[in-house]
Amino acid sequence: MPKRNQHVVPYEGRWAVRKEGSSRVTSRHDTQKEAIEAARQLLRNQGGELFIHGRNGQIRASDSCGADPYPRKDRVLAADRPSASQVDESLEIIEDQELDEEIRRAAQSSGYQEEDSVEIVRRYRIEKNSQRAAS
Repeated sequence: MPKRNQHVVPYEGRWAVRKEGSSRVTSRHDTQKEAIEAARQLLRNQGGELFIHGRNGQIRASDSCGADPYPRKDRVLAADRPSASQVDESLEIIEDQELDEEIRRAAQSSGYQEEDSVEIVRRYRIEKNSQRAAS
């Protein structure tokens, strides 16, 4: 059976898992972390490569999941260390995830339902991404 690679990609202010070669998304998630876990779960069952994209759409990391015939390939070699801009982007992603959680908790403590707080975070993310794109 051929491997089915999965990609974690930005999608409508959120994150999605998309099978390689498909135009449709497999699942949608509020955070990149949730999308990565969902993709890993899919790949545990079928094997393949996980590609994690940054907000700019470029692949920033990959990982083999399931039966990996070349397990050492995923290790970072000294020459493959991330650049300063990649580290900055990773830190931004972590900060964004923490802020998403903070917004969600604040919305829920203010009496909003889970669906409403997710929508608030999604709208905030779309606005912030468009501000980043403009600068």
